Amino acid sequence: MMIIESDKWMEAPFDIEVVDVWPPGRLSDAAKDAYDKLARAGRIRPVSARRDATGRTVVRYMADCPEVWIREELREAKYAGRQMNMNEVRE
Repeated sequence: MMIIESDKWMEAPFDIEVVDVWPPGRLSDAAKDAYDKLARAGRIRPVSARRDATGRTVVRYMADCPEVWIREELREAKYAGRQMNMNEVRE
C-alpha cells in the first residue's frame, strides 16, 4: 500500500448550489457585505442576485460545503465586528 504525504488538501469543488430568498426589504447592507466578504475569501462563488415580481431578493451562489454550513459562515460574517441594530432582532 502506497501512502502519499502532502501538506495541502485538494480544494473542494464548488458544486453545491445555494439559493437564499429574502423577503422584500430584508436584505440588509450587513448581509450584502457578508456575501461580498465570503466571495472575496473564496468561500462562495456568486451566480446571481435579482428581485422577483413579488419584491423578494433571490441570491444564488455556489459553495464547497453543505448549505447549512455556509449559511452559518454568512451569519457569522454578517455580525462580526459590528453592532446589531434593533431592526435585526427577531422575537
